[in-house]
Amino acid sequence: MPKLLKTWKNLPSWMVALLLLVPIAIHAQEVDTSDMDEGEEYEELEAYTMVGSRIKQIDQVTIAPVVNLSRGDMEATGFTTVGEAIRSLSFNSGGSLSTDSGGSTFGFGASTVNFRGVGNNNVLMLVNGRRAAPYGSPSYDGYQTVFNLDSLPASAIESVNILKDGGSAIYGSDAVSGVIDIQLRRDFEGVNTQMRYGDYTGDMSAAEKSVSLMVGTSTANTSIVVSADYTTRSQVFARELDWQGNTADIRSYADRVGLQAWQDWAYGVGGAPDDYFYNGYGDQRSTYPYPARVSVPGEGSFTFAGPTNNPTIENAVPYDGDQHGRYDYAQNYDYLPSEEVTGFYTSVKHDFSESLYGFIELAYRKANIHTESAPAPMVATDQGDGPLGAIMIPAANPYNPWDVDITSFRYRAVEAGNRASDIEITTPRVLLGMGGEFLNDWTWEVGLLSTESSVNKVGFNIFDDRLQQAFNGVLLADYDTDEARMMYLNPFGPSDPEINDYISGPNPNDNYNRVGALDASASGPIFELPAGDVQLAIGGEYRKESYAEIVTDSNRSGNIVGGSWYDSSDGSRNVTSVYAEMSLPIFEWAEAQVAVRREDYSDFGDTTKPKIAVKIRPLESLLIRASYGESFLAPNLAYLYTSEKVTFTSSNYLDPLREGPSKQMEQHGGGNPELLPEETQTYYLGAKWEPSGVLDGFYVEAEYFFFDSENLISDVDAADMLNNLSNALYYTERGNIIRRAPAAGEEYGEIVYLNTFYENLGDRDYKGFDFTLGYRFETQNFGEFNVSLAGTILDTYTVDDTDYVDYEDRPEYVANATVNWNYGDWAATMFVNYTGERKGELTEDDEPEVNGFNVYDSQIITNLTASYGAFFGSRVSIGVTNLFDEEPPLSFWGSYFTTPGTVYTKPRFWYLSIEKEW
Repeated sequence: MPKLLKTWKNLPSWMVALLLLVPIAIHAQEVDTSDMDEGEEYEELEAYTMVGSRIKQIDQVTIAPVVNLSRGDMEATGFTTVGEAIRSLSFNSGGSLSTDSGGSTFGFGASTVNFRGVGNNNVLMLVNGRRAAPYGSPSYDGYQTVFNLDSLPASAIESVNILKDGGSAIYGSDAVSGVIDIQLRRDFEGVNTQMRYGDYTGDMSAAEKSVSLMVGTSTANTSIVVSADYTTRSQVFARELDWQGNTADIRSYADRVGLQAWQDWAYGVGGAPDDYFYNGYGDQRSTYPYPARVSVPGEGSFTFAGPTNNPTIENAVPYDGDQHGRYDYAQNYDYLPSEEVTGFYTSVKHDFSESLYGFIELAYRKANIHTESAPAPMVATDQGDGPLGAIMIPAANPYNPWDVDITSFRYRAVEAGNRASDIEITTPRVLLGMGGEFLNDWTWEVGLLSTESSVNKVGFNIFDDRLQQAFNGVLLADYDTDEARMMYLNPFGPSDPEINDYISGPNPNDNYNRVGALDASASGPIFELPAGDVQLAIGGEYRKESYAEIVTDSNRSGNIVGGSWYDSSDGSRNVTSVYAEMSLPIFEWAEAQVAVRREDYSDFGDTTKPKIAVKIRPLESLLIRASYGESFLAPNLAYLYTSEKVTFTSSNYLDPLREGPSKQMEQHGGGNPELLPEETQTYYLGAKWEPSGVLDGFYVEAEYFFFDSENLISDVDAADMLNNLSNALYYTERGNIIRRAPAAGEEYGEIVYLNTFYENLGDRDYKGFDFTLGYRFETQNFGEFNVSLAGTILDTYTVDDTDYVDYEDRPEYVANATVNWNYGDWAATMFVNYTGERKGELTEDDEPEVNGFNVYDSQIITNLTASYGAFFGSRVSIGVTNLFDEEPPLSFWGSYFTTPGTVYTKPRFWYLSIEKEW
């Protein structure tokens, strides 16, 4: 409540006056019934608003391209979460965050969508028509503001309504590739309980259990809905999978002949050793091994055949990069984190009179997640006592048999255990509002919203300073005798447990995203045309957005092994907006929509975005829709205000302008307060045909989309800067490659660091087609059938004139098919999802194609559900996702050696659900 009051105090004076005066003036209005006959009851169809418009309507066919998913529609997909159900839509054709990818994309526990593949942060999320709190931690690339679909009370969801074109003229920023409006239940009578249990088949087991309760009641003037739910899921490690995720040495899955053919094409026959790419890319085990790999001055590189607590020169083996000196990290990271989620949702609405109502919505959700990754890798470039401040293994360490300081080594602290993180995600939401009617046909509403998402993460890390001290020797108390003795870290095998505990410990970080908003709106007819009333919607909103990332001294000083150096950061902005929308019935068969919204941002200025749309029905069976709109994406707060981060590249790079060995490059990145919004123009044209007569029940729809974007927010990575001579020259002159002054006789100085701060870079064009075919029919003896096929064809996806169609996470073809059957109390659905073949890199026409290297296979996932609705007053449902246990296509570059969030990676999963209305 204090946050709500603070938001009220910060409002512009014009909005305060509007909010105070409008309800008082409106409350006195009554419905005019003077023209009704005596005893006649006032009846009319109730108008409603749909995403894409703020004007209430009766026609179920909207002027904007909207997809409506009911609870039943989402359950029919066979997927058990809202996120998976929405991601199965064909136009969600880009890489998204999911439970099987969050650990590698900063979004622990986040579930997102990526419409058209233009970005997880390009979709605006609404809950009951108002903005939702973004996920508390910047995600995907560590900077994007995204919405976590798993933060919703799934049992309370009534429907999901999706606008498929731009919506900034209606809703403001973020509504670039679409808008999702999650409608939570507000009208429910009775008691509903649901229990679900599910698990994977085969060797992998991760039981999922959930229960939910919903209670609803109403009187003549008041309605109340309360729901609560609880879900828990066990942890799964990648080694439990039946496909290539169980090892980082994926040569047995790789196409050896194909890779050799590609190598001969790229380098010429004999231009590189046989199987160079087969071994180099097929074996992705880490070169940060256990036991450690060390470079002994004047001797060479050595390791040991296995862990030993008595390393000697005699039993050391040369590092060979294959049998010795590799670490299979895939054996020790999790694929699905354990998760426990609790939440509740309450909606109360009270009618004070026929023309005035008030409402309250309260929601809270908490998720506790435990995730693990392989033990920390470390290299002698971390902080320590060696040359240039690097960590070293001193000659005095009793586990160093060479009796010389070792200043070059690679080591993985297996004995200290996996890197683990405990994450708590909380999402509270409070909405207070009033509304009503005036002037007979006008409605108004005012809402005051406060919501946030907090992510509190406690990572268990190894600290640089303690690591060096442990190599040097530390006086610690023995756990058994409680006597102090000198202990040393053994990089080649087991160490005393006291040493392992000494070098590691908790490192808490807190993140949050907050939204406070006050909005006012009104809509109704303004005058009449021959084809009907011209409708107008007007409104305004004041919104404050803020984010913070709070880190420890260890983060600030770069004292985390394998971690980056950065400080805490925070930022906020105030947004004031006004908008207007008109619905114009030009003819009985033609309607137009005109909308405009102006927003004033405290950090970058103001922007005005228009939209115009038409809906034409030249025939009763034919509908044509077209629209043009302008949308924008305000720079996410983390892109603007994140403090400078110092990291090192994960790979070694050569400097094309200088001679010398390859090395890891220091990088400086972070927020850029000078960023401008991304701007997008959206064009849409669609037609739907629903014939009658013999073809009654058949329908077909085709739609064309064109998104033209500029000022894209992006950075330049090391690979782009240093992959050839011309790029190195260009990015040196541009200021992305920072060099020392050249020494005598040198033209270019040594690289100090790479500047990877985010900038407004590049333009993007997206052109594509959506299509839908369906047939609904009823039989006399076998029930009702509904068969549909929906797909998306990506025609153009260019960034700065480079075409990325069919590349990485942007498949050219995505489709799904549904066969639904209902007969009395019985129902069954088969849902099939298809993701087309993709390239793993930009290839030339004559380049040999190798699955997993430069081509990713297509994938077909089949889900099956069935239910019976008369089982002792309950509905019993059973379902199987990935019925045929289809494995995801191999990728040399992706997480778990595939592309989670683009393809489906989970093995066959079955579940049983029992739902009862009391």
